[in-house]
Amino acid sequence: MTHPLLLSLRTSWTRPEPHPSRWVRLATALALAVLVLAAPRVQAQAQVSLPITFESGDATFYELFDFEGADSDITADPTDASNSVVTTVRPAGAGGVAGTTVANDNGFTQRVPFASGATTMSVRVWSPEAGVPVRFKLEKFNDPTITVEAQCPTTTAGGWETITYDFITDKVPGSADLNFNSEYSKATIFFDFGLENATEATTYYWDDVAFGGTAVEGGCRPPPPGPTVALPVTFEDGDRAFYELRDFGGNASQLIADPTDASNTVVESIRGANAPFFAGTTVADANGFTTPIPFASGATTMSVRVWSPEAGIPVRFKVENAGNSGISVEAQCPTTTAMAWETITYDFVADKVPNTADINFANEYTKASVFFNFGQENAPTPTTYYWDDVSFGGTAVPGGCNNATSGGDTIAEARAAGAGTEVTLTGVVTRAEGAFAYVQDATGAITVRQTSGAFFAEIAAGTIAAGTRVTLVGTTSEFRGLFQLNEGGLASYTVDGVTDVPAAQSITLAELASNGEAYEAELVELTGLTVAETGTFSAGTNYTATDDSGTGTLRIPNANDTALEGTDIPGAAFTFTGVVGQFTTATPATDGYQLLAIAEGDVLAPPMPVVSLPIRFESGDADYYELQDFGGNASTLVPDPEDASNTVVQSVRTATAACFAGTTVADRTGFTAPIPFASGATTMNVRVWSPEAGIPVLVKVEKAGTPEISVETVATTSVAGAWDVLVFDFANERTGTAALNLDSEYTKASIFFNFRCPDETPVAEATYYWDDLAFGSAPPVSAEETAAAQNVELAQNSPNPFTARTTIRFSLKAQGDVQLHVYNHLGQKVATLVDGSVASGDHAVSFDATGLASGMYFYRLQHSGSTVTRTMVLTR
Repeated sequence: MTHPLLLSLRTSWTRPEPHPSRWVRLATALALAVLVLAAPRVQAQAQVSLPITFESGDATFYELFDFEGADSDITADPTDASNSVVTTVRPAGAGGVAGTTVANDNGFTQRVPFASGATTMSVRVWSPEAGVPVRFKLEKFNDPTITVEAQCPTTTAGGWETITYDFITDKVPGSADLNFNSEYSKATIFFDFGLENATEATTYYWDDVAFGGTAVEGGCRPPPPGPTVALPVTFEDGDRAFYELRDFGGNASQLIADPTDASNTVVESIRGANAPFFAGTTVADANGFTTPIPFASGATTMSVRVWSPEAGIPVRFKVENAGNSGISVEAQCPTTTAMAWETITYDFVADKVPNTADINFANEYTKASVFFNFGQENAPTPTTYYWDDVSFGGTAVPGGCNNATSGGDTIAEARAAGAGTEVTLTGVVTRAEGAFAYVQDATGAITVRQTSGAFFAEIAAGTIAAGTRVTLVGTTSEFRGLFQLNEGGLASYTVDGVTDVPAAQSITLAELASNGEAYEAELVELTGLTVAETGTFSAGTNYTATDDSGTGTLRIPNANDTALEGTDIPGAAFTFTGVVGQFTTATPATDGYQLLAIAEGDVLAPPMPVVSLPIRFESGDADYYELQDFGGNASTLVPDPEDASNTVVQSVRTATAACFAGTTVADRTGFTAPIPFASGATTMNVRVWSPEAGIPVLVKVEKAGTPEISVETVATTSVAGAWDVLVFDFANERTGTAALNLDSEYTKASIFFNFRCPDETPVAEATYYWDDLAFGSAPPVSAEETAAAQNVELAQNSPNPFTARTTIRFSLKAQGDVQLHVYNHLGQKVATLVDGSVASGDHAVSFDATGLASGMYFYRLQHSGSTVTRTMVLTR
């Protein structure tokens, strides 16, 4: 294992006043320095041999090396002062892989003599507790890719014991197998492997590292226990380990006394500052519940008692199969009470999270996770929540907890009853501006019109806004076809908290015209709309909108009732997301439906893609390149650590990162053009910097907005601490994932450093850099545009892709020799288009590829020390 250690020597010298003796002394010193620097470096010899008793020297002699917070030294045995041992302190907050290496710098004097039937080593250890996992890792001292790891628990508390590791039966799952042909020449010990963020320091001792010994038959680790956690889960029967609580994404949970009832035990979950959106905690994580959750038709609910400091906090509840994370179902409901306990009952049908798997009664769901404030990212301070009493069953909110209709009529029932009906309605505000609010539940929506009074004032104050849950009591009426609670018709109301705004229904203008009553006052979305007018929107004005299905009315309400007056009318197709109104004199009132543009963003021209391949990261910031981190990655644009004039992406894979941690580029709008995959042209390349060789790097490309269209493949870094170009061939997709489809469009990319799924074993935080994401294999020469746009400009060929001939244009600022060559994807030169002196100005060259095979090609232009390389695709 190579540990990065940078040694710097800086000297400062001020020229002295002339003095002969000083110059003599200086010349002598410089001569000696030259002799020292010129002397050959002698590699230190290995001096640590097995068995290691720690009696022959100090920590330096034994080449002890601590990492991730461990702190070790050679001291007297606390039980026998005549014996020397290693004391290792694992401090509070140490990383999950905190440990200590022996013979770190030069290795053992001889390799560990493993052979068939001789696969054990022993270490004498002292631990304050039994059951502490102690991992023991061997590797080749100068090659960190050659390793083998075993793990056993301590069985004695507060006393010495000898752990014998069998590197076959006790090997860590997912790690490299023991190879008798490999050299293993240094060792590392990890006490309490995997423990992160311990609240206090723990001291361990170890001694007598030896080859051989009799291991526990069948392996030192006991067979995994059967499930012990049964529903309902009250947290009264054991500790955190018993309930198999596992935090992820920055959560920190423990069992404590209920802050409102000291006789009751609950889970305290602290959602850390800057936690990712998916921070949460799992119960019954390792072995699952004793029996599957008994979901069946008509029995689809579960309940959790929760305490939140705020109302309106989204709490997601996910159940899954303990042995297969692909089997899951998720529901989400908001808290309705602040600073007090409440029971949330989830219906995994009505409250299911959109775009997640449906409940399947044939599946077994055997563990559960709770996510407080799901979706929140980068909160500046930690927040504490409590939860208890995870149970099957319970009565859920009719119509779903996010569109509550309990305690009165549904809006659909009110609409069916018609004007003049006394109603009690509960729903969510989708739009509110001026005198109007639009309230929706799971069955329909209604307009509330109040030109004065408390409701009107709360709209103006922002208390009633999109996402506000309200209960309305009053008598319905109708005006010009619009069903409403108008003025005095609203007898009373209450504000019940905040929640998510219901998802907009996707419709067309033709559907609105033919079935507008089904959408009146509801939130809808229409795409691809255009209007003929230009300039800015005027309040109180109707515009004729057109889509592929027909025409309809887009209305900008009166000035006090809209935020869009004076905003730009889109000059291209746009998306409308807003509510439907009605104004008609017809009887019956079956026409006059309008798209009411009320809030900023209701009329939204889709952003145009700006990110194009190759991506050099020189043209904007992280937002420009639409960088999106997930799973515990943290990325920024920084100067290249080896060339400050170059901008690259720095991606930090944090210590708490999920196995799928990564970063997407062109996340929202995609590339300006699809990746031009074709037969024989299925590769991309990216320049990466990794602190270690042998790191798996996955690149996934997909269609922006359509994640089910994707393909992914893996390459491995080959150098440590230096830049390397990795080539990804998407014709070789990762096992178990979708194959490349040449008929599909792929318009964004994600990179995953140290991709480990399905292995969730924590790894130490690591920093990676990447740059120059390009289509094709690694270019035959440097892809850097050394011209820096100073001496030469090389345009993208047109057309591209092309079938036989294409034109390449370039521009020179000064006359000079020019070489313009074409290479295939193997780096072989296939054509010379220019080779000689060319005048300054603009030039165009035709490239005839009639005799070449389909695929990707590079064209490279060199002029006056400048080099520019681009790619093109030939198709037949």
